[in-house]
Formats: sequence, C-alpha cells, structure tokens
Amino acid sequence: MLKQGLLIILLSSLLVSCSSPLPEQSPQWSTTTQQALQQMYRALQVDSAGGHDIHNPYFTQWLKVGYQKAKVMAQHVDSVAGYYFTLKYYAAGFHDGHVRLTYNGLLAVNWPGFTTRYQQGHFYVDAIGKTVNNIPVNAELVACNGSGIKSLFRKTVLLFNDNPDLIAAWSNQAWLLMFDFANPFSQRLQVCQFRYAGKTFTHPLIWQHLTPDQFKQLQNNFTTKPTLGKQVFGKHGIWISIPTLDPQTAADRQALQQLVLQAKMLRQYNPIVFDVRGNGGGNSWWALQLLTHLYGQPLMQWVVRKHDHQFELWRASQANIDVIHDSYLPKAQQNFGEQSVDYRQMQAVYHGMQQALTEDEPFYKLGDPLMRATLLGPEPKNPVHSQVYFLTDGHCASSCMDFADYMHWLPGITMIGQTTYADTFYTETRFITLEGSATLMFPMKIHVGRERGYNQPYQPRYIYQRDMRDTVALQKWVMALAHQAS
Repeated sequence: MLKQGLLIILLSSLLVSCSSPLPEQSPQWSTTTQQALQQMYRALQVDSAGGHDIHNPYFTQWLKVGYQKAKVMAQHVDSVAGYYFTLKYYAAGFHDGHVRLTYNGLLAVNWPGFTTRYQQGHFYVDAIGKTVNNIPVNAELVACNGSGIKSLFRKTVLLFNDNPDLIAAWSNQAWLLMFDFANPFSQRLQVCQFRYAGKTFTHPLIWQHLTPDQFKQLQNNFTTKPTLGKQVFGKHGIWISIPTLDPQTAADRQALQQLVLQAKMLRQYNPIVFDVRGNGGGNSWWALQLLTHLYGQPLMQWVVRKHDHQFELWRASQANIDVIHDSYLPKAQQNFGEQSVDYRQMQAVYHGMQQALTEDEPFYKLGDPLMRATLLGPEPKNPVHSQVYFLTDGHCASSCMDFADYMHWLPGITMIGQTTYADTFYTETRFITLEGSATLMFPMKIHVGRERGYNQPYQPRYIYQRDMRDTVALQKWVMALAHQAS
C-alpha cells in the first residue's frame, strides 16, 4: 500500500520555496498560529486514524494536552519562526513519524561554520566551512552553554522534530543541532566544549547567515541517496540499491519495474546485498513483488501467511474518501495499472470507506487474518542459496519497514548496517494546508495485529560503526562480512 516517503518529508520541512504571507516579524503571527493550531487539532481529531483509536490513549491524550500547551506558546509568538516551531512542537509530540509539519515559506538560517553528526552515542564535528580554522573535523562535541550536549539536543532539536526514544531520531536529526532558525523557545548556543586527541577545549560560536542555496547544499551533504539500480559487487556478488519505494519519475519507475522482472536472475550472484539507505518508504508493493520474484511465490506467500496476521482500519471521513479518490487511486493506476491487486484494493478501500461513512461507522475494515492463517502448510524450499544481506540506516521508515518485515521473515537473510527508524500502527497519509502556509501530514489507517510492535525498530545483527555515507568503505566492510561467513 502507498505510504509517503518520510525522508522527503523530514528534509523538505526546512526548504524554502516561497515568501511568507506576513512579514518575518509581526504580532499577527500569534493569531495565525492559533488558527493553524485549531486546524491541526480539528483534522487530527476528525480525520486521523489516531483520533479515533480507543486502544491508544497516548495519541488522544497528546491531541488535547499538546494542543493546550501549544496554544499557550502561540500567545507569545510574534514571528514566522515562532509560528513554525509552535506547530512543530505540537506535531512532534505525537511521536509518530507519519504526523509531520512542514513549512512552505521562508525561514532565516544561521550556522557557526560547522555541522554535527551523532555516532555511537556521541556528537562529532562532521564538516567545517572556510571560516572555521581551529575546530577539527571529528572532534567530539561535549557541551554548550554550560549544559551537556545530549540534554541540549533534546530541548533544542528533538522536542520540535522527532521521538527522543528512537535511536535513529538522534542520528537523523543530529545535523540540525548547529543550525539556528531563530526559534524563540530555545536559546542560541554561544560557547561549546570539544574533545579531540585526548584534550578538551572551549570555543565561542560565531554565527553566520546562510542563503537558501548554501543551506540546501549542506543539507544534501547529510543525506545518503544511492542511485536506484544494481551493480556488480566483488567477483560474484551483486549490490542492489533501492533508496525509495516511491518512484517520482518515469525513469525510477522503470528501474524498479526492471528490478522486479529480473529478480529471479539475482539467484546466480553471491553475495546479494539490498542497500536501502535513505529509503523513507513509498509503496511496499514494490518490495513484495521483488521478493516474490526472487524467492518464488510459494515461499513468499507462506511467510506472509505465517507472520502477517493483521487487518487494516481506514478512518472513514468524507475528506479522507476524497483523498483516496483524487490521489491514491490515480497513483495506483499510474504505477501498477487498473488490473493490479494494489489498484483493486484501493478501489475496495474507497467503496468501503463510503459505506462505513453512510452507516456512521468510524472505520472501514480491510483484511481477514484468520483466512491467511488457516491456509498455512509446510514451508516450501528456499530457491536462494546465496548469502543475502539487507543493509539499513536510520532513515528506513514506513514502507521500508514493511520491506524489512519481509526480509526478517524470509530464511537466511542477515540484517546489517544501522538501526532503522520505526512506525506506530498508523500509516497511509494525507496533507492539509494550514493558515500561514504550513502543511500538516497525518495518517488515515491503523494496522491492527501487526507482528512488529508500536514504534519498534529493527536492530541489525552486524552494526556498522562508521559513517554510512561512505559507500566505498561500507562495501569493503560488507565484503569482509561475506568472506567471514563463506
């Protein structure tokens, strides 16, 4: 099923694309913020899956408590930055990767001439600009403004952006630590303490303005997005890069189609590496079809029937029904055709939601896990005899987590890399534009009975301790693992 790619959402939340509807500083931003908060509250209460989930008291509790807290913040807002971070605070408090707030206006940004990364429980200087001469790359960042850096990171970054309980949230958001967006609810860092080569030193931060193009370039340096496709790996292996399950271009769609159609041929290679770095999701149909062609339909159907005992609840509201009709159905038709299972399933969802709304039911139920379970027979033989590796990073989320589920269920697959992101039981998103030009993304569907838990990530069997962006070093490490296992 279609799931919005989260990496795209996370990164686009700070891109600039148009001018603000109000001056950067104006008392009117307080009223605009309160209006936007009211829209968020109403949409999440009426149209979101979590707003009607009686089994998840946290969502409905934060829906109300977070709203009240954000309204207090809004009373003191007098800038576009205050507007942005108030809404971000409310959205981030749901601790749900499918509840996100992005802004389509202009935010001023400054930096002290270096960026940071989070690696193995510590913050390090990741890259430096031309104006910084006495802070070395890879120096550990220990503290700023007299406070420990982890505590500051929670208060200044995660509080407005992500779930602090997820390991991947720390690595995914670490790059934001040294960017200042004039957040009125956190203090600018002034002096920081570093540790390098056994010595500790302090250094004042000199903040400099960044143009949108400069910021975007720094942002791109942080992301890991391999080219979609495959390449020879070593003497006999194959390396398959799948950075998305949501093809945005005809070329990417064709590349995914070719991977699916040629998947059976991958059996001749050893090892087989699936690289999903940067994959924030899309549609898990691509992963299911790819693995069905590689492992054969008998085995793939067997593992799905054994492990997939869930059903889906789609929030039935007129606004959600309109999104299914205007967005989900056309996209399924474009990607897979009207005769595909995915398209027919979306048609069933569309008509089922209409019927549920007519009958005043909060959800349309899709799926029959009992039927799948009763059809389970002996496990079919595995046609793949190669070493198979599934390489993840902290951006694997949404449908990429479904991909990880399949790989976890199939026999003989080794998960490697770094800990994935995680999902709640809510998926299948839609968007609304708020007063002031922000956009809210929220989920319409509940997974009931999913084997993988609520906000549960996958921890690789072998963890890569270094920078996942260095593909050459990463491939050497994977090859060494393959040699040890052979």
